[in-house]
This record gives sequence, structure tokens and C-alpha cells, in this order.
Amino acid sequence: MKMDIVNDNAAVLVDIPDPKDVTRGVMYRDIGYLEGLAVASRYDISEAGVMTLHTEYDRNSGVERCWFLSDDTRVRVGSSQVMGGVNLVSYSTETRCHEMQDFHALRRDAELRREALMNLDLDAVDLDGARR
Repeated sequence: MKMDIVNDNAAVLVDIPDPKDVTRGVMYRDIGYLEGLAVASRYDISEAGVMTLHTEYDRNSGVERCWFLSDDTRVRVGSSQVMGGVNLVSYSTETRCHEMQDFHALRRDAELRREALMNLDLDAVDLDGARR
């Protein structure tokens, strides 16, 4: 199966586990999320299987936690401090698609959800999600 990869979104990851404790290590990435530079992140994996990744950039820093719900699904939450002040928080659920048709079905579903959110009248919804 041939997949189209946009060069701007491709990255190389290299995982180097600690030889004394394989639940810890360093992950090298040729281009970082927050800055367009190569970066090394420290990680550890808890007994419950949660991976915590600590990354220090030149001007930014981040902590990310990953839960591996199955071989094909993971949940990530992250907190990044940008330029020493602004905090960004992220959440994502990622699903590996083995077949291109699965990818296209997930993408169509996400686009439909996005359209529904774009059409939502925010003035008609309370903060708890109840309609007024």
C-alpha cells in the first residue's frame, strides 16, 4: 500500500531505552513539535503503562502523557509552556488505520463532526452543554 506523506509532517523518531531500566530512556526526534529543531526527550513508563515524555526546547518546554488503550489506539494529553509564559494544553485520541479505506472513513467522520460544531449556535448553549 502506497501512502502519500506530506514532507512537512514527516519525522524520524529514535527510541534509546536505558540499558539498566527499559521503562526509561530518551527519544530523539529530527524535528520537534514546538520548535523546528531536532530534540531529545526523556521518557518513563509507569507500572500502569502510561508513558510520560519530558521535552526541553531552546525557548519552550513540554510534558506529554500517553495511554496505550490497545495496539491501535492511544490517548495523549500534553502541556506546553511557550516562551516562558503561555501555557498550551492538548488532548488527542489517535487510531492506527491498517487499511486506507479505514483512514478515509475516520476522516469523513471527523469532518462531519467539525461541520456540526461549526454550525453550533454557541449563544444557545450553556457552558455545561445544555441548550437554552
